Amino acid sequence: AAWAAMREAFGDTDGGDDLAPAVTGVEEVDEEAAALDAVRDAFDGDAAGHASLPEVAVKPVKASAIAGDGDDWLQSQVDRLVGEVQRTAGEPFARPLLVALWRLSLEDQNDVLLGAAGTEGGVLETKAERAKRLWVLIDEDEEEAE
Repeated sequence: AAWAAMREAFGDTDGGDDLAPAVTGVEEVDEEAAALDAVRDAFDGDAAGHASLPEVAVKPVKASAIAGDGDDWLQSQVDRLVGEVQRTAGEPFARPLLVALWRLSLEDQNDVLLGAAGTEGGVLETKAERAKRLWVLIDEDEEEAE
């Protein structure tokens, strides 16, 4: 019956009986009903209608083990941003400013540096003005983050 329906759906008019599998002595089974019966049989466990599951021991994982990879990525982003800000300013961080930045959490360091790196200066801004603007922004953001 299924082969006939498929032939009809695809417009196969030659019969194609030689391609159909030769199955004898097997009754045609409603696949959906059989699947539903199999699911019901599989889940005849407890009174709530759910199969009982075996107990599994779960070993707790330290948060530091999970956070380690994220910290490594975030640290690399902070390092990249420090370099980017220094290149944009044309000079290295002043030691007191860098030490103040290091006192912040890694997330705050990232936020401060992203804020500074993402600001645009004027078209006619000189290198000295750009450097001064960046250091002031970082200093202000660092003070707010503390």
